[in-house]
Amino acid sequence: EAQTEAPDLIAELRRRSSFPVDVTFTTFPLTMTVGDVYTGSLIVNSDDPENPKIVVPVTMNVIEPVYGVEVSADQVGEGEPGDVVSYTITVTNLSNFSTDSFNVTLGTHTFETVVDPVIVGPLAMGGSATFEVTVTIPEDAQNGGHDTVQITVTSVGDTTKFDMVSVTTNVYKTFYIINLPLLWRAPAP
Repeated sequence: EAQTEAPDLIAELRRRSSFPVDVTFTTFPLTMTVGDVYTGSLIVNSDDPENPKIVVPVTMNVIEPVYGVEVSADQVGEGEPGDVVSYTITVTNLSNFSTDSFNVTLGTHTFETVVDPVIVGPLAMGGSATFEVTVTIPEDAQNGGHDTVQITVTSVGDTTKFDMVSVTTNVYKTFYIINLPLLWRAPAP
């Protein structure tokens, strides 16, 4: 049974015939199971002499959490040998559960690649956060070379739920053209 004596709510109820009220239920995994149904009453006390107390029935259905994750689109960057190229990846919690965290792992790659942080979250349902990927292009990388790494983001709550993103780093070398004056000497007669 939840009780409230919010003057603002009562004033709003007087002004309008209906008013939305958010009620939050908390489940307790050790004592509640999927499929359980709990009922209760939300009681609104009023100074209205005709309706001093309004009873609103409320119901909570315990449902199984469904986990999910989504990451932002693949990215492509470029740099010269020795450059560090950074990428920002967004992770979104698609679960119907209140919070979840996500492990970030790198697939095979050639260039030195670092991810930070390796665990994103906890994120509230529908919440998003980012992690950074930095790729260091080797000094001996050849012009036109590239490296692609696939990054997997996995739900901690359900390790069968994951999403992947690829980052590709292309190598370019800047070539300089130097024009030198041409000196010509006529042969001696």
